[in-house]
Amino acid sequence: MRIVEMFPREESTVTFLETDLQSYFQGEEKILQFSLGDKKYSFLCHQDGVQTRNSEVKALYGPVVVCSEQLQGLSEEEANLVMRYMNNNEFELSNITLH
Repeated sequence: MRIVEMFPREESTVTFLETDLQSYFQGEEKILQFSLGDKKYSFLCHQDGVQTRNSEVKALYGPVVVCSEQLQGLSEEEANLVMRYMNNNEFELSNITLH
C-alpha cells in the first residue's frame, strides 16, 4: 500500500507499506481526516499522538500516515501531491479534522 509517511521535524516521504495500518500502529491508531483542496484523505497517527482542544487538532506527535479516505493506498500521483504539499510548509493543522 502506497502511503505518505511523516515524522515530526522531518520531510514526509512516499513509502510502500507492506503491513496493514493496524499493524503499523500496533492496533492503537487514531483516524483523522485531512483535506487538500476538495479531496479528503485519512490521516492516521498513534492514539496518544494527537492533542485536541475544543474538537480542533492542536498538536501532533510521532509518525503520521496519510492514505485514501477509505484507508487504501494512494496512487503515485496522489502520494507525490500530498508529499509535496506537506514538504513545502503548506501543511496546517487546521486542515485536519476529527473523524
